[in-house]
Amino acid sequence: MKLKFKSKDGLKLTGILDNPKNKTEKCVILCHGITVDKDEEGAFLGLADRLIKAGFAVFRFDFRGHGESQGKSTDLTVKGETEDLKSALRFLASKGYKRFGIVAASFAGGPTAFLAPKNRKIRSIVFWNSALEYKSLLKRWLANGGKEQLENKGFFLHHDFKIGRRLINEISGLEPWKELRKTDVPIIFIHGTDDMSVPYKNSMKFAKMTHSRVETIYGSKHGFHTKKHSKLASTAAVNFFSETLANNFTGVIIEESLENKSVLKELKITGKKIEKATKGHKTPWVRRWTLDKVEIPESEARGIAVKLSKALDQAHRHSWYADFKNDTHHYIIFRNKVFFIDRSSKKQYDAAAAYGLAMGIPGYQLDFSPHIKEWKR
Repeated sequence: MKLKFKSKDGLKLTGILDNPKNKTEKCVILCHGITVDKDEEGAFLGLADRLIKAGFAVFRFDFRGHGESQGKSTDLTVKGETEDLKSALRFLASKGYKRFGIVAASFAGGPTAFLAPKNRKIRSIVFWNSALEYKSLLKRWLANGGKEQLENKGFFLHHDFKIGRRLINEISGLEPWKELRKTDVPIIFIHGTDDMSVPYKNSMKFAKMTHSRVETIYGSKHGFHTKKHSKLASTAAVNFFSETLANNFTGVIIEESLENKSVLKELKITGKKIEKATKGHKTPWVRRWTLDKVEIPESEARGIAVKLSKALDQAHRHSWYADFKNDTHHYIIFRNKVFFIDRSSKKQYDAAAAYGLAMGIPGYQLDFSPHIKEWKR
């Protein structure tokens, strides 16, 4: 679906939004490099297909001065592209998407690096042979007559694309790689060893600085344009987003609340804490509570919730419940009863609390709602 939206300064930008079969809140934005467009010379078409099949919405758009978007190439700046990406995020958020990944190809690395520390909508970033330092870039651009063209005409040609003096003056004082120190979002660098446009060693250096991963595409030049290299780079990006954009559920399961503990074998337990049972716990038949911190994949959450509801202690069902939540939803689980709650809905939380009270669970223990103060055990 082709869509139009405006950047901060009123320029009309063009993008294409594709959705998977099942509705999703996860969207990956594909940001192309300089001189090309939203297809990234075809590399983004294959990547988009793989992302859509993996369940992501995909939005690829033309930055100002490129493709079908408004603006002159000679007026292009990093600041302008940063505003374009920011506007794309705002536009997509208005359509209901909540968790965003960015693929920043080549020159788009800079605008992405500058925006990431300031925009919490961005959950993870793929730097796709990204240019994050400009000294070597300027040296290469201004060689072979580029400097003379700039002085005589106010622009120079790079792959038939006019790059103006505004951009050259701007990037002479910018160091986007330093911005990566200000963000804690997950990052992966995907880069080819034979890249002659952006040195592979740069990604290695910045990955080490940020404690991030590197996916090395051996033998690939800039852009991953062979079928083999494109598939390797795309697969790495899809796997990364599948991991980092997953809206997994987390919570705490009390082992003593379970009549059948076999369900614990199906859970990823990320931490364990043991505390002495007190009068406030209202469970005099046990001497301690063993609290397992768990993480549950979004796709498995409903099934796990049902299994837990059947596994809770039947003899003392008036005393136990379990719960786990993610950014948007919350499972509240009683014996043979599961509430799936929109975390913005006080009404749904009130219904779950009323059910717990009717079962005999002390009200102060029904502290799962964000609208009431948490019980301090």
